[in-house]
Order: sequence, then C-alpha cells, then structure tokens
Amino acid sequence: MAIRGPVANFWALRSHTLRIEAEEEFRSLCLEFPQFGYDVLTRVLDEKLKRERNEKLHPSSSSVATPGSSRKRLLFH
Repeated sequence: MAIRGPVANFWALRSHTLRIEAEEEFRSLCLEFPQFGYDVLTRVLDEKLKRERNEKLHPSSSSVATPGSSRKRLLFH
C-alpha cells in the first residue's frame, strides 16, 4: 500500500491532461481500486482549497484595482 500515495499524486497533479489522454485507464483504475479514486480526488480537492486560500490571502494585482494606478490625461483648453 506504500505506492498508493505517489501514484495518486501523479494522477492528481496531471489530472487536467491525463483526463483526455488516459480517460479509459483512469476509469478502469477507479473501478478496480475505489480507494485510488478517493486518493486522487482528495489530493485534487486539497490543491483546489489551497489555491483558493492563497488567492484570498494574496489577491493578484490584476484582480484588485489599485487606487491611483491608472494614468490620467489632463486636457488644457
């Protein structure tokens, strides 16, 4: 059972590309070994929560408007 963690990590970290490339293999692994599917899902959801927490604590500069950051053109008549 010591191999479960690394295998689940591999699939979880690459789930976005492997889903298309190896969907049948992934499905058969989940059906044959239900705990594998649970392990992968747990890791994917943990990463999602971690990203959401980081975004709340450290919002990117593009999503938050900084007062006075835009250039303003002065027109003199």
